[in-house]
Amino acid sequence: MKKFFNKLSFLTLVLFIFSSVTVFANENTYQGYSEEIKTSSNKTSKLLRINDGIGKDGKDNIVYCYDLYSAYPNSYNSDNKTYYKRIETYLNSSDELTDKYGEDKKEKIAIVLKAGYPNDALGYMKKYGVSENDAMYMTQDLIWRITQKTEVQYTKSEEITENMAKYGNELLKLSKRNVFEQGKLSLEGKLEFTQRGEWWCTDKLSTIGDKGVFRFNDIPSEFEIIDWNTDKKIVGNLSVGQEFYIKSSSKPSSETKFELEYEYETVKIYFYKCLSGKDPYSNKNYQNLIRSESTNKKNKIELEIKINGNFEIPGIGGITPNLPGEEGTTPQLPGDSGLGGITPNLPGEEGTTPQLPGDSGLGGITPNLPGEEGTTPQLPGDSGLGGITLNLPENILPQTGGTNSIVYALLGLIVGLNGIKLFNYKYK
Repeated sequence: MKKFFNKLSFLTLVLFIFSSVTVFANENTYQGYSEEIKTSSNKTSKLLRINDGIGKDGKDNIVYCYDLYSAYPNSYNSDNKTYYKRIETYLNSSDELTDKYGEDKKEKIAIVLKAGYPNDALGYMKKYGVSENDAMYMTQDLIWRITQKTEVQYTKSEEITENMAKYGNELLKLSKRNVFEQGKLSLEGKLEFTQRGEWWCTDKLSTIGDKGVFRFNDIPSEFEIIDWNTDKKIVGNLSVGQEFYIKSSSKPSSETKFELEYEYETVKIYFYKCLSGKDPYSNKNYQNLIRSESTNKKNKIELEIKINGNFEIPGIGGITPNLPGEEGTTPQLPGDSGLGGITPNLPGEEGTTPQLPGDSGLGGITPNLPGEEGTTPQLPGDSGLGGITLNLPENILPQTGGTNSIVYALLGLIVGLNGIKLFNYKYK
């Protein structure tokens, strides 16, 4: 009887172990494990992986700790392996572990996983020159800060380089949106054509969205896509964020539409619920884990154009400059409105012949030369140049009202001196 019960106990134990393994197999369990890494600041940290698919680095997928004060999963070859069950609908899950920190925290964490390492949906790693280990460290740190409600701006320290801080602050800024969105592409600038010389052109255009490429499909032959910075024609794909403009050799029709095709990555968030209980060394529960997985997607957007009419490029070639006065007219100069036959304003009635000592100016008025004031000088034959008598008193310059008036006075002085020379010549 004793032997029978021993055999029965052994058989029961075998069945229990077998049933446990069967349950694990039916639940698609995955082993989570940790590796040691170093950042650019020489900080030793943990990199976590799970044997659920292959990541971008060709190894098991990278995962992140969800609970700051729990134990890391053990190493891959540990005798005490750590197993997990996958929950595929993290954002929509009502599991007590996924909802542990609140619904709004789930949205924030999803945003960080999408833009952080390894997805790098917005290209921040290249922008700030951070390594994979640096980006992983900052992504993990921000996830913990979100769960603990301790999000603050990163600054350079012994553990964080300046570039790591900038990278982390970009992720932090994104997380404050509170809404997880993906696959969204927006056009910055107006798809509005204005005539510039022989071409119809838009102003600067660019796109904002997840990292990816886009193209304009089947655009009419008269249109060209031009790089804004190099002014070279773009053939094929454009990168998200690239600056460009569109030009046309003929006036576009307002009925013309462009189809923009966008290739990008979307991410799915997976949550891993630990099945292995507590760490025997620390007596802490093991970390639950979380990761994102990217999938290539395509989307199409239809864009309508606008026509804005003519645009005259400012320049000199016959275009009157806009100086004070009516816009686009001849510039306003002191006293009157320009040159070209208009009499300058000298002292006296505005716009009339200048008032000089003795008489009132030019145009047939007898000059005041020595002798009887205001009379005509007695010269042999005639009295001046071409019938025009100048009023120039001895050693006195006319009082003028501005630079142009002085020029006219000097011209008058020169003419007068020539008249005196002619007088001397005739007298001899």
